[in-house]
Amino acid sequence: MAIVEQPAPPGQWTDQSRVPPHTYPLWVVAAAVLTVIAALYSFGQVQTLIDTTGNMRAGQTALAAHDYATAMVQFEAAHEQVPSSRKVTIYLATAEFGAGEEQEALALINGMKFSRSEWTTLTQTMPPSIQAHYHLTS
Repeated sequence: MAIVEQPAPPGQWTDQSRVPPHTYPLWVVAAAVLTVIAALYSFGQVQTLIDTTGNMRAGQTALAAHDYATAMVQFEAAHEQVPSSRKVTIYLATAEFGAGEEQEALALINGMKFSRSEWTTLTQTMPPSIQAHYHLTS
């Protein structure tokens, strides 16, 4: 069986019918606009997160080397960028305890409850006299 191509007869399939443009419901348009705005906002936060990560790593390195002054500078910069971060707050308080600035460290952790890993981090430099004021809860 062979297939032979032949031109279409005049008028058949050659009409240029206009397809009306499709319109979306208002809620779909609103959801798309909100998604685009959220994506643009997220991309705006990327540089802050990169800077914070760099400060955290430098602070952790300084903390491991018992260079508490440098660690405080790095963690303070990270804390200014992301003040709501528990991890940054715990590390900053740890550096402040190490530098002997107990009041500043206590002000940071005032009212916080700690996980075991957070407590382990804090007690690296927290004086035993201050540790005695805390107790482990389950």
